[in-house]
Amino acid sequence: MSPPDRILIAARILVGQTQRELAKAAGFTQKTVYLIEKGEAGFGAVERLTQHFEKCGITFIRPEGSEGWGVRASSLIAGYRSDTSNQSSSD
Repeated sequence: MSPPDRILIAARILVGQTQRELAKAAGFTQKTVYLIEKGEAGFGAVERLTQHFEKCGITFIRPEGSEGWGVRASSLIAGYRSDTSNQSSSD
């Protein structure tokens, strides 16, 4: 099961890339990224993009029970943890 298009858009935003930047980094054309985000690309393209995001530190959270899809960026979590530890030591 692949993440839905809106989750892939969220992942792109979390890594801070435009469609053009993502296409270049992942080896796609910008049109392919656009089609993936519209939900109109083939399964293989979606899987390749998902693998690219995972290499960038993105974790896709699969639906469980009544909860839907989610996305987590390890780079953001690491930055948040260091920011909060700096705040607590300066209080």
